[in-house]
Amino acid sequence: MKRWIPFTLVLITAASLFFYYLGQKKSSEEKIVVIEKGQEGLFEHPMTPTEESIHQKLHPKQAKKEEPTRQPSSLQIHPQFADRQVIGDHPDLMERAPINQYNREWKEKLGHDLLRFQPQGTKLIIENELSLVQVRKEHTRLVEQVVVSYINLDGRHSSYRAFVDSETAEIVQTWDKTIFEDYKAKPLTLTPSGNL
Repeated sequence: MKRWIPFTLVLITAASLFFYYLGQKKSSEEKIVVIEKGQEGLFEHPMTPTEESIHQKLHPKQAKKEEPTRQPSSLQIHPQFADRQVIGDHPDLMERAPINQYNREWKEKLGHDLLRFQPQGTKLIIENELSLVQVRKEHTRLVEQVVVSYINLDGRHSSYRAFVDSETAEIVQTWDKTIFEDYKAKPLTLTPSGNL
């Protein structure tokens, strides 16, 4: 009977490591969502190598810098803020409840809103970078910092970063927008006029 104890411990350890690995893999896959607009509507699919290379060109991986949070140690922190970084004014308002709640379907809502007026075949990549608490004036709000990338059928692609409300998927603020010119426009040509 004592021979089974080490075997059981090894089996339990291996199983727990396996499930931990699966959980980590699933959480990293959930950070990036690819939504495509087709004839039947919107649908999600895994990121293809082409989409991944375009996404990497638009947003290369950078070394993450740990930013200090503005949470004074003497304050009571609301339980919803435990795993989020704090940005904005008035860190003394951290004990207040936020004006919104976390919604698990915020990515789907955001994808639907952003692809609503886009042509069919447009792909949208949403990458969640950070979960934040935004403190402004008298309110605290749960927001997500995301990278939004568009891939159009004609080859154009653009992207930007944004703060998105965690409940309504409404874009609160944008920055880092890709600026591109009309790449299909014919360049100007100089022709001699004969008059000098």
